[in-house]
Amino acid sequence: MSSKHGKYVYIAIDKDLYAKVRVFKKKDPKSADAYAFYGVFVKKPPRKAVVLSSSDLPEEVLNKIKSYLSSI
Repeated sequence: MSSKHGKYVYIAIDKDLYAKVRVFKKKDPKSADAYAFYGVFVKKPPRKAVVLSSSDLPEEVLNKIKSYLSSI
């Protein structure tokens, strides 16, 4: 199952840890406003899902994901 209409992407955090992130297509992809993180982590993303590396994200979004991980 892929993400509905490309609204979600998965960010590779670790070898077996991916964060599900909502992408707003009308916003600039280099901006932190284009991504919304809801606190969903998976061990294996869907087969057809788009997987990005953590270096492809703006620094603010990556910091938000890492701070959420450290609070768990």
